[in-house]
Amino acid sequence: MATKTIKPPRSDTYVVYPNIYGSIFGQRELFVGRSYNKTYRSYIFFDLTGLEGYEIRSATLSLYLFFNSIPAIVKTLKLFRVISSWDEKLLNWYNQPSVALPEEGEVTITGEVNTFIDFNITNLVRSWLIGDSANFGVLLRMANEVQNNLIGFKSREEGYSDYWPKLTVEYTRNLNDKIDQEFIVVAGINWKYLPAIDVLTLNYSFIIENFGSTPGEVVLEVGADGVSWVRDSEVKLLLPGQILILIPNVITRYARVAYRGSQFKIYFQGRNF
Repeated sequence: MATKTIKPPRSDTYVVYPNIYGSIFGQRELFVGRSYNKTYRSYIFFDLTGLEGYEIRSATLSLYLFFNSIPAIVKTLKLFRVISSWDEKLLNWYNQPSVALPEEGEVTITGEVNTFIDFNITNLVRSWLIGDSANFGVLLRMANEVQNNLIGFKSREEGYSDYWPKLTVEYTRNLNDKIDQEFIVVAGINWKYLPAIDVLTLNYSFIIENFGSTPGEVVLEVGADGVSWVRDSEVKLLLPGQILILIPNVITRYARVAYRGSQFKIYFQGRNF
């Protein structure tokens, strides 16, 4: 079994009521709860690229609690799955994204401070990775938003990286696992791309069908980090109705298909060495 710690999150921020239109971005804190007639909620998003195809054994969200306004009272902190998009630079109380009910988890906090608070979100991460739900991150809010109970966590803007929010994932890959994914995509004259796929331990291929009415082009791209890419094949012209198979020539950590000019069905199929 292997362990991967993802930190910092890709995005995090908080919103405040009654400051319904004001956006709060780039702060070192994530506040949740109520204080002096103001209510706070926090949002966090982690990028799970590289964990596709793995069997998730556990996933733990850890947040460093540095502020606890009233240690004497019991506070129930709830975590919800976000189901629509948001932008940390634009988010405010008025345009908060939708969340799924009921909550995905909760923790009880009393006098804790200067320590990590953990959420078990194993089932949620599994759901994101197998495509049962889209990953738009999570919302943190108090069960009681009337009582004064404000707490504060460190955000990804904190200067000391040990205090960043982190997601710790324990995973394995079953040697008998087979991977079979289908993507339906459309592109105009500009290149578009499939998400990066971790293929380091796979024998795999991409089967591509042009089901549009115009010729299109496709090419296999590979990379070491999922950010920088090189082409592993020549650009292939695919006429309407044609099917093409792309097989890698080199071993790399990540692969993706670039495409343009038509509508494509792209099948990603593989299994472990």
